[in-house]
Amino acid sequence: MSHAKEAKKIDFTTEFLDCILAVKIVKNADEALNFIKKHTHHHTEVLVAKDTSLIEKFINELTRQDL
Repeated sequence: MSHAKEAKKIDFTTEFLDCILAVKIVKNADEALNFIKKHTHHHTEVLVAKDTSLIEKFINELTRQDL
């Protein structure tokens, strides 16, 4: 896509208020969960995975009230 560009560090802490995605590719599930916990806005985080136990862990850990 000609309008796509590489996300910068600031993009992961920005609320765009638009149809913009900041995508990060990670090496493993722990890196993904730690990254999302650090940069969460508590409403639009997404984890794409085939492993349903990982998806459950994502939902359980990120919906806890103590984050």
